[in-house]
Amino acid sequence: MVNQPGRKSRFTLFLLFSLAALSALTPAPSFAKSRAAHKSARSLPSRLGRARATSRSLTPQRNVGRLGRVTRDKTSISAAPDSKPLYSIVPSDTYLVLAGQRGDHYAVLMVDGRYGWVRKANVELLNYDVVTGRTGNPGVDSGNQLVQDAFKYLGLPYVWGGYSTTGTDCSGFIKAVYAQNGVNLPRVAREQAKIGQDVPPNQLQPGDRVYFSFKGKYIDHTGMYIGNGYFIHNSISNGRVAVDQLTTTKYWRRLVCARR
Repeated sequence: MVNQPGRKSRFTLFLLFSLAALSALTPAPSFAKSRAAHKSARSLPSRLGRARATSRSLTPQRNVGRLGRVTRDKTSISAAPDSKPLYSIVPSDTYLVLAGQRGDHYAVLMVDGRYGWVRKANVELLNYDVVTGRTGNPGVDSGNQLVQDAFKYLGLPYVWGGYSTTGTDCSGFIKAVYAQNGVNLPRVAREQAKIGQDVPPNQLQPGDRVYFSFKGKYIDHTGMYIGNGYFIHNSISNGRVAVDQLTTTKYWRRLVCARR
C-alpha cells in the first residue's frame, strides 16, 4: 500500500479525482452546446446528469466525463474560466477527467469534488469515457474498480523499485492497485505474470493486467488495460503514471500476455 504523498506528486493528489467517491458528486453546471461538439463522437457531454439508483444496492453506470491530456506545459486550472483563485499549474502530459464545457474552457473534476477550469486549447481529448457505478456483474464491477483506483496514481513519478506515493516502478504500481482491492501480487512483473487467468488480446477487459518484454529475454514491464485500446502504466519513458495506446507498434509488438 502507499504511504504519505511526496512533494513531486502533490499536484496529482490535489488535481486528480477520487473515483471511489464519484457516485456522491452533484451535477456540474450547465454548459452551452456547440454543434460541432454535438456531432462529434469525441465530444464531451454538455451537462452531467444525476445518477438514479434503480435499487438500494445497485448504482447504474454513468458517464462521468472524457479523459483528456494536457498538451502545454504550465497549464493553469482555476476556480472559474480565466479567473482566480488558481487551483494549480500542471505540466504537459497530465491526464484530467473533463466533465463538461463552457465557451473555450473544459470543467475538470477535482479530488475534493469541486470543478476546476482549463482552456480547451491546452487539452487534447482522448477516446476514453470515464464511468462509475455498479452494474451487478461482479467481473465488470471488479475491473471498473481496479481502473478507478489506478487513475488515482496518474502523474506519480517513476522510481525504480519504488512502492509508495513518492514513486513506483511499473510492477510496484500494479501491485499497489491490486493490493487496494484485496489481491496480493508478487513484486516483479515476470512473477506477477504467472498469477491469474490467461486472457487473449482480443478479449481484454478493463482491469486486466498486460505484460511486455522490451529487452526480448523476459517480461520486464506491466500495466493495466482500461478499455478502448488504452492502458495505464508507470514507465521510464513517460517518467510517471500515464495512459498510452496499447495498439501502437511500440507496445503491441512487445505484448507477451495478459492476466485477469
